[in-house]
Amino acid sequence: MKETCPHCGKDHDISIKKILEWIDHSGKLRSAVQSALMRRARDAVTPESQRRNVDYSALARKSHEARRKNKEKGSQ
Repeated sequence: MKETCPHCGKDHDISIKKILEWIDHSGKLRSAVQSALMRRARDAVTPESQRRNVDYSALARKSHEARRKNKEKGSQ
């Protein structure tokens, strides 16, 4: 990764491995990276992907039928 130093103006080639080591050794950097990744994940989630495709009326029908059968079994 090529970076230009804001102080001296020289170009430096910094390896990804070195950057990951900096993140690993610094609690503040690690926290910042984690929050950025979580923010990115939250932004990627759409309301449509969170919505459940559930037919609540069918679930209610099945539940009522099961209760009715259990009630009939208990009364016999």
